Amino acid sequence: MSLQSGSFGSITFLVPEIMNTEYEEYAEYIQVPVISGYPRLHKLGDPLYELALTLRFDSGFTGLSYNTSAKDKLDLLRAEIGSTTPKALTLNGVNLGNYLVKKINWTVLQTAGTGKPIKIDAKVTFLANPV
Repeated sequence: MSLQSGSFGSITFLVPEIMNTEYEEYAEYIQVPVISGYPRLHKLGDPLYELALTLRFDSGFTGLSYNTSAKDKLDLLRAEIGSTTPKALTLNGVNLGNYLVKKINWTVLQTAGTGKPIKIDAKVTFLANPV
């Protein structure tokens, strides 16, 4: 399986060329209680677009990791959770827009003899910034 390169701000990664893409569409409502009868529903507005990608951090790809370990790259991305500053998300040189990191799940695929992770796959949910 071939890999594509990408970046989130200054953090570089690899993405499998063939991957599952997940889509979800929904609306957000609140229930407003009333004195008698059923609660009334009010639509809050359209939710922000979410994009889920599986990213690969690999210490073996020196051209993409800039001599930074896979764990260090993952830690940089983990530090973005909760940030309110959107960053450009690019894939194969194409700018997908500005996003925030909403959620990360990761799996260590390979470790060195010392136990240090050298290949990590991270499923990242990005939240679009419409501004």
